[in-house]
Amino acid sequence: MSVDHSDEQVDRVQSRRVMISFVVATLNSKDRLVGLVRCFQALTTIDAELVVVDGGSADGTAEWLAREVPARPESRIVWKSMPDVGIADAWNKGVALSSGQWLLFLGADDRLSSEQDLQSVVELLWSVPDGVMAVGMPVVIVSPSGTLLTTLSPRLGSATAFPVASSLPHQGVFHRRDIWQRLGPFDTSFKIASDYEFLLRAWANGCEISALESAAPPVQMCFGGLSKESPLRNLAEFRAIRRVYGIKQPRLAQLREWLKATTRAALVHVCGRRIANSVADLFRAIAGRPRCWAVK
Repeated sequence: MSVDHSDEQVDRVQSRRVMISFVVATLNSKDRLVGLVRCFQALTTIDAELVVVDGGSADGTAEWLAREVPARPESRIVWKSMPDVGIADAWNKGVALSSGQWLLFLGADDRLSSEQDLQSVVELLWSVPDGVMAVGMPVVIVSPSGTLLTTLSPRLGSATAFPVASSLPHQGVFHRRDIWQRLGPFDTSFKIASDYEFLLRAWANGCEISALESAAPPVQMCFGGLSKESPLRNLAEFRAIRRVYGIKQPRLAQLREWLKATTRAALVHVCGRRIANSVADLFRAIAGRPRCWAVK
């Protein structure tokens, strides 16, 4: 016996579908990207796509993608290789290539959580009110060797706490597609902290940003990205962005940020990046869950 669905039932089912675009900007990171692509390919029940924007790598990234990723819609992987002027430019290209209702930005060395955890994330996104433009969720922090360091959870704070304290961890922030119609693209003048600027721009323009502390972490984030490779430049960009939006940070917080950035820069200069990363991993594990604020 067959059962016919009315148009109303079909519309209701379709309205509950949540399409997620995982956007990856990569440059000369083929070996790490392979792991992320394999991780995505293992997902079979999540309505999602992987958008890879390669900045014209010289390590065979484009050749590997052309050989390994079928140029068919059912592959659920979209990619393009072309020179860019930085990660913000690559993200903007990824947004243009994507088709999801929600977008999440990853690094080539990040990994997606289990299918079960991601399904629970999808269910949470179903229930997000239409007015919410971005949703922060916890992120599991791992070292480059894969050692679990801590879980970074967004915390709800006041509207002044968010811009002063820090941005949300970008690998845990789902952006509703509509937000780009309101704000425009990522600012390519910022080479490291364009994600922070984008969320501050959203805050300044009255966009509602929410945080789900109890959600399942959607991503295992590798500790040691661009911001850790250039800590002093990262600090300079954060301060420049705060000045743009008229945000005053307490002197004690400024001193703490400066000490942290200069210590890491000195470690990289004296001991090399590998040892500096190991020391940072150790302190990250000892410190436990760091603070991260969001506006609601």
